[in-house]
Amino acid sequence: LQLLVHGITYTSQYWLSPVEEFRNYSYVAFSCDRGLSTLAINWPDVRLSSQPVNALDVQFPTTVAARSQIARHLKKSSILPGVSPFRKIIGMGHSAGSVLLNFGTIVEDTHSPFNGLILTGLLSLGPNTLPLLLIVPSMRDVAGVSSTLGIS
Repeated sequence: LQLLVHGITYTSQYWLSPVEEFRNYSYVAFSCDRGLSTLAINWPDVRLSSQPVNALDVQFPTTVAARSQIARHLKKSSILPGVSPFRKIIGMGHSAGSVLLNFGTIVEDTHSPFNGLILTGLLSLGPNTLPLLLIVPSMRDVAGVSSTLGIS
């Protein structure tokens, strides 16, 4: 199974491309036509996802851990009737999704549930650059983050 993780400004629809002009540009359809299963899940608190009470509840390490737990569950349990657990899970990310998967694999080392990663759209940051993921814990609650951090 390919566990698909979109970038921070997208939704899981990134992999489906429902826009008529791009009807032949669905990665999910491309993979399924070749017998490869996919699962695309939204980031918490991004776009159409449910909203937490406090944006600080949605931190990057928590999101990383959630993706790893999903991958572990997919290896152990069936998610649909008649579908066996998956022997191998490949994490495929785009942009911030690639950063998320890469970070999780580095942190978990040999305990990572992923059998492989496909990382696309990675941004290279210099040593004097503060990554956006560290300064924006959520795409939604900027006012709440500012007040919590004491920023006016």
